[in-house]
Amino acid sequence: VLRLIDAAEPNFALVLKAAFYTGARPGELRKLSVKDFKPAAKQLNIAKGKTKARCTTLTNEAVQFFASLTRDKMPNAPLLTKGDGTAWEAGDQKIPMRAALVAAELFTAKQLDDMARHERPVLYSLRHTYISRAIEQGIPMLIIAQNVGNSVAMIERHYAKIIERTRQEGIEKGAPS
Repeated sequence: VLRLIDAAEPNFALVLKAAFYTGARPGELRKLSVKDFKPAAKQLNIAKGKTKARCTTLTNEAVQFFASLTRDKMPNAPLLTKGDGTAWEAGDQKIPMRAALVAAELFTAKQLDDMARHERPVLYSLRHTYISRAIEQGIPMLIIAQNVGNSVAMIERHYAKIIERTRQEGIEKGAPS
């Protein structure tokens, strides 16, 4: 993820970071405005979209990141913007994502072209990274689900391999002894 962010065009790198820090869907990120960030509460208000509206709780690092995005902006201004200052639109991330993947040497252009469309890494992939890493860090499923706007059942179904892999570690760390 760090290589991808470092290789990305600067404004797209901010989108990648926002996705990594929140696990938000790309459409949710596009809709964010400055007023959606609540630094005192360490939260980001995610508007109703695919799921109901929610407050995503942020780490201290994420709060610092989002604070840097809101500096000197009006409350209704888009939180994430392209180089020309306009808001990101659906599909705008495809070209910069491909360029970042190649620049980071995670894939060659040929490898991306040869992949089935549903296998290619996309901005949404950082949502999966967020959820996977949260599971690995032992964050309770309910908190992860609330933060990303999913059900616990969906997370258990789609991330079963990661949950199983972290089970023994979690038991050793937290079970009564």
